[in-house]
Amino acid sequence: MNADLIRSHLLERILPFWERHSIDREAGGFWTQLARDGSRVGAGRKMLVMQARMIYAFATAYRLTGEERYLEIASCGADFLRGRFRDTRHGGWFWAADRAGEPIDRSKRVYGQAFVAYALAEYGRLAGDSQAVAEAGETLLWMEEFCQDRENGGLILALTEAGQPTDTTKRLDIHLHAMEAAFALYHATGEKRFLATLRLLCDTIRDHMQADGGRCLREWFLADWRENLAATRGDIGIGHNLEAAWFLTAASAALEDPSYRPLADRCLEFALCWGWDAQSGGFFDNAAPDGRITRSTKIWWVQAEGFGALSLAYRLTGQLAYLEYLERLWRFCSASFHDAQFGEWYTYLDADGGALDDHKGSDWKAAYHIVQGLAHAWWNLTASGGQGVDFCL
Repeated sequence: MNADLIRSHLLERILPFWERHSIDREAGGFWTQLARDGSRVGAGRKMLVMQARMIYAFATAYRLTGEERYLEIASCGADFLRGRFRDTRHGGWFWAADRAGEPIDRSKRVYGQAFVAYALAEYGRLAGDSQAVAEAGETLLWMEEFCQDRENGGLILALTEAGQPTDTTKRLDIHLHAMEAAFALYHATGEKRFLATLRLLCDTIRDHMQADGGRCLREWFLADWRENLAATRGDIGIGHNLEAAWFLTAASAALEDPSYRPLADRCLEFALCWGWDAQSGGFFDNAAPDGRITRSTKIWWVQAEGFGALSLAYRLTGQLAYLEYLERLWRFCSASFHDAQFGEWYTYLDADGGALDDHKGSDWKAAYHIVQGLAHAWWNLTASGGQGVDFCL
């Protein structure tokens, strides 16, 4: 597979779209509600997660190219985030602001806290901004103090502005992104306490989140670790199992602990056996634990997780089957998800590859998933054997 084709797609067809359309030069930060052609939608509401994801995306662009303009964009985004979203009284970060950066939702959602810690750690490391790295570390420590379920373990979902729990359910994705934050902080500081946090998160996933028989991971749980069936209906998320396969493998290498690899391998096997569309290509959205497809739509971020998981599996094992899946995924995404006219990827496709939602940005879609997935695929396909396996490039 031509790794340089992936890199050029990222640098020529993905990042230019966001550089042209998402930077809010008048008010600061990033405007992520974008139509197919990049035109702005809505009033410019800014979500914590999206601001953090865009900082990560442009910091990663700088890491890939060395072009200072990308670091400058990330720096402006970090300044807006730190100046407008941080709660200097209670700690943590507000969930949403208006276009100018005035908070309109002051709650603390743990998903957002994890992304702030991840983005600031990565940006701070690349920019030599020690204050950003320190704020990332403070955020992770705030999560450990206020967001941990002391009785049952795991990270809860949401808190009030003052840090009082409002939703004590627990999600797989929050723990996965907290893993990214913990490792990014270790990578930026060398402090082994962040590896201890990474290990705790891996243990929580392994010990509490496996579906019956350990074939895959479930999505959402009540405080006592019973599945939150009202939310999941028993479905298994293909994307988060791909993501878990990737992250648990990377964590296993970082911690020099092979005990997490069997679960990572099973998650990837489940996604390939039951989530992969052998007829049209690409990954479906959801499946039942027995493998029945329960939602056949195809969403952009699930495919992006596939790039990371498959490329890492191929890098570590050399098994050509993983490379073949990666090549087929590339062909599907470049032909069906990619918008040849305006750039970037559509949000949703139907099972046959037709666009169901052609928006390029929203409160949940920005540059993060595609940038991360393609960057790591390029890295895994070009890295030499002596280079370490981790979450970072």
